[in-house]
Amino acid sequence: VACDYICHVVSDIDSKLKSLRDAAGLTLQQVVDRLVECGHAYSGSRQTISRWESRPKSVPSVVVPDLAGIYGVSSDVVLEAIREDQADAKSLDLAALEKEL
Repeated sequence: VACDYICHVVSDIDSKLKSLRDAAGLTLQQVVDRLVECGHAYSGSRQTISRWESRPKSVPSVVVPDLAGIYGVSSDVVLEAIREDQADAKSLDLAALEKEL
């Protein structure tokens, strides 16, 4: 039951990190390609970028400046998006726990 609730709520929340990508008009593959151009080894890994958007704590700090450049924002904006997504994830965990009780 809790998993169903979390999955439903997560699908209704747009990740701030994904919003940055959408605002830049980029697909997952385009982000991967640009990260590869920056020297990161994410060749063919759209799943990695998608995972970052759904689990922001998995974003390696070394890619933050490059993501910022790719999205046309400052590193601070990317870091804030990650922080907000992490806070949203914690809220979802609490909401699921409360729903179970």
